[in-house]
Amino acid sequence: MQAPNIALVNTEAAVSLIQGTQRDSQMKAWLGDPSQFDHDTEVSAAIIGAHSALCSGGETITALTGDATRSEPERHAVGGEVSARTVAKLEEVQRTLTVKARAYAKAANDALAERFTLKTEDGWTNDKWLALVRDEASKEGGYGKISDLISKHRDLATLIIKMPTPLLGIPERQHTTWKVKVVSKWEPEIQAGLQMAEDIHHVASRYTRIMGMVRLNFHSPVIAAEVATRVKLT
Repeated sequence: MQAPNIALVNTEAAVSLIQGTQRDSQMKAWLGDPSQFDHDTEVSAAIIGAHSALCSGGETITALTGDATRSEPERHAVGGEVSARTVAKLEEVQRTLTVKARAYAKAANDALAERFTLKTEDGWTNDKWLALVRDEASKEGGYGKISDLISKHRDLATLIIKMPTPLLGIPERQHTTWKVKVVSKWEPEIQAGLQMAEDIHHVASRYTRIMGMVRLNFHSPVIAAEVATRVKLT
């Protein structure tokens, strides 16, 4: 049986959502942990704002269930306003996080382009490295040898970053693995920026689902629509 005075919508999902808005661990799972981004106050502040909006929205919905001054349709109509306000804030935070993720990714990729450059005077060396990569990649255990060389030779690492995958004669997944290794080994600060971009993007991607949950479970549009049937005296 549904616990009383928890949610306007009489479903297990609605009750679970409202209860979740009052649990810190659940809020972090849904909207991200602001302490994970302490080094970027804009990101952490945005996430804190999302927590506050969803928590406040849940509290208001719970309070509405016991509002004896309103009819059930009126409670759901107000619940619709709370839902819209909450979703609007979550959309705002999601946009902020998306912009920040893109900014980190752009900065990291710009740094990659600047710090890894193929010089025309190194053409002969690059050709030799390219031939070696193609040759070793065709052998059993060749990937391991190339990986080891990447950690020792910056010029080979640069070639791995700059060369299109088809020219290396390797699967795209392997090329991506080597690129990560190159950045981690030779430019760890750039790796930190790429990781930050991925972490923020991952958090932002969760918001769409939570907004959908709010829209479905904070109120019933069908019940709220009954407000329009009220007879007005003239």
